[in-house]
Amino acid sequence: LTLPMSVKNQALLSWTGAQLTQRELDILSSPGEWLNDSVITFWFEYLSRFVVNGNGRRDSSWDTVILVSAESAFWLGMESDSEEVGAALENLGISMSVESRSGSSGGNQASSAATVLFPMNDNLDPSQANAGSHWSLLMLRFNRCSSHPAASTDVLFWTLFDSGQNSYAGSITPTGNFDMNTVPGRFARKISESLMSMREQ
Repeated sequence: LTLPMSVKNQALLSWTGAQLTQRELDILSSPGEWLNDSVITFWFEYLSRFVVNGNGRRDSSWDTVILVSAESAFWLGMESDSEEVGAALENLGISMSVESRSGSSGGNQASSAATVLFPMNDNLDPSQANAGSHWSLLMLRFNRCSSHPAASTDVLFWTLFDSGQNSYAGSITPTGNFDMNTVPGRFARKISESLMSMREQ
């Protein structure tokens, strides 16, 4: 039985901004299928709600962990307006200042570590959603501070997780250099520059 596209695109489950349709269920039940944005975003929403922020982990003594949806990561990668990128990062809670931390009670918090996960695919066409042929994961770690040290990308630590047999090897080096010929390299450079610009303001 082949379902018409209109039926496959009907929402079967909507939850905290994430949505699954029959199309996503078909993907999950078919070994070897390419995961799309909706599947990854739903999984990130689940992890954020029940693993990262669940079981009392909202306590300020824990490191902040932010999981960015696939759609948001794609938009950040495609957007050319640096001010829009900066505003979006702040809305996502991604900032190097303790004062910007969502839910922070302030006062006694001089610094805290933050980890941000960005799902990345190799789609280069901003007009095509759910496109591309390969996923990777970018992790950013940094310390939030209430003071304002001189801006430097040395305080931003990027790690790329990629299963594509070194398809993105060298995108980000241990010394903080970015290969601008790769999607992860361009993305990490853009986010780093935006965070540094926000820090200087």
